Amino acid sequence: MDAFPIVVLSRVLHVLAAIFLFGGSLFLFAVLTPSAKELPENEHEALKERVMKKWRAYVGMAIGALIFTGFYNYFCLLYTSPSPRDLSTS
Repeated sequence: MDAFPIVVLSRVLHVLAAIFLFGGSLFLFAVLTPSAKELPENEHEALKERVMKKWRAYVGMAIGALIFTGFYNYFCLLYTSPSPRDLSTS
């Protein structure tokens, strides 16, 4: 069985997890937080608590995906890249 589709899927998931974390953090701190400051204090705190609870769950999953796919991609590269001996022409 060819592992190429699995390797590609792993790399795509790795990049998507990184984009999700970066984009979500940027949105949270650049858009949502300043907008929520206009709310009354009790509503602001309630919204912050709800958003952070959900965000932590997604961050945990994305970090898990980054770690898993990162190790998988590393080991795929480690075991499929040619050794320096193979590259020399004798």
